[in-house]
Amino acid sequence: MSVVFKNGFAEDFAFAIPEAFADALKHEDKIKPERFKIGDVFYESKEGYELEWGKYLKRNERIIQVAGFKNSDLLIKIFRANKNKTAVEEIESRTVSPEELLKILRSGL
Repeated sequence: MSVVFKNGFAEDFAFAIPEAFADALKHEDKIKPERFKIGDVFYESKEGYELEWGKYLKRNERIIQVAGFKNSDLLIKIFRANKNKTAVEEIESRTVSPEELLKILRSGL
């Protein structure tokens, strides 16, 4: 199944995936970790890319960041706004295959 982008974001994904990731996701059955970079970030909604940071934090949505690589897997960190909604804090870290990352981005956490 190919990823379809509309108005700059992937359709039918739980996380907002900007078209900048089209190349990384164009062949869902052949996703390779090297198509991602350390620091790549995925917000739970497109507002993460559009709102002022302080306003976005008030939404208390999750953020996924590619933190590294381990063999053919990716190390990801999951963040959410802190209690005061003034900064993000890491709530989880895990190692996932590229296919697992795609499933999380498509279906949610």
